[in-house]
Amino acid sequence: MFQVKLSTCLMSTPDEIAYALKDHNQRLMWDLHLENATTDGQSLLLIYSHSQSKYNVSHTFFQYGQGYYAHEQVKINNGATEHCRIFVIEEIKNKPQYVRLTLYQEKLHSLKEA
Repeated sequence: MFQVKLSTCLMSTPDEIAYALKDHNQRLMWDLHLENATTDGQSLLLIYSHSQSKYNVSHTFFQYGQGYYAHEQVKINNGATEHCRIFVIEEIKNKPQYVRLTLYQEKLHSLKEA
């Protein structure tokens, strides 16, 4: 059961959004409070300025048509806490270069939990 839903429209392509989610250099450009991002080739290690925790993030992408379903698994402090997010990345019909990005998250975490 997901407790959080966020939807926005962006000028981009689904491929560019998918790349920005999983590329550590791109993630530094848009992820709020992200201080450092590295990769081991399969997952991302993220460190945020507001937290002492270490986040290990892995992605699974399913392509459908011109869009994607993306599953983002987040493990905090070597799996002490886990949650997932689902991203739905889809082109908006009759609007070239416009993408709808919808995020579903299990729950909203406070800074104390992270």
